[in-house]
Amino acid sequence: MNDDSLLQKLVDKASFKQIETFEFTGVVNSSGQLVNELQQNFVFKDSTTYYVSLVDFSSTSYFANLFKDVNDKFYYSEAGSNVIKEVTIYPGAYDISVYNQTLGIKDIQISIVKGSCLTMIKLTPGFKVYFNKDKTWRNELGFNDEVLDKEINMSSRVADILKTQKVYIGCDIVKGSYMNGRLTNVIFSFNNEKEYGRQISFTPEKRRYNLLQNKNFNSITFNFFDDQKKAIDFEGALCTLCIEIKQV
Repeated sequence: MNDDSLLQKLVDKASFKQIETFEFTGVVNSSGQLVNELQQNFVFKDSTTYYVSLVDFSSTSYFANLFKDVNDKFYYSEAGSNVIKEVTIYPGAYDISVYNQTLGIKDIQISIVKGSCLTMIKLTPGFKVYFNKDKTWRNELGFNDEVLDKEINMSSRVADILKTQKVYIGCDIVKGSYMNGRLTNVIFSFNNEKEYGRQISFTPEKRRYNLLQNKNFNSITFNFFDDQKKAIDFEGALCTLCIEIKQV
């Protein structure tokens, strides 16, 4: 072997950068975790620095704002009657117009006032809406604990129907991302911009690189949560994601 070929081999060896890619498919549990058990133990050199980044992610936009036995009730009474009727609305993601259509009560019309973002509820004279009862959508619509009995009723607060504004993905083998000054293991985040039930898919052009903290592992757990730190489970929809571990 001549000196040139030996030198080239040494250069190649010195320039080699280890890269490992992990792809996962599964269902996120109710705690917002996607736990992945690996078939072998992976060990990375303690003396070497590695970065972790998200290659791609896909799932379905299931970020509900109306939940069973939480805020799925609507109570009202008709003109000339003291009988309070109960309507149960199927869980899902609703805007105000869809919520109004789902109720389907022609004597009760719910709409958003453009500009102010206050909610207006128009009632046929004699009709009442009971927001003083539990498990209604009053908070989302901006109303207080009250009974509505006027022909035109305005909310005291702006409507707040987008409960999940942003989704964060954490990974238990990394560190290095800061949120509100706190060190976290978040490797990616995205805004809730898709309609309910639509596919969401991301392949970041500019990746977020996080330091590999755990260099000896046989499982990887991803955590999904929103801007209120509430767990996201995509309502049982399948999730796929791919990460890359790269030597610096």
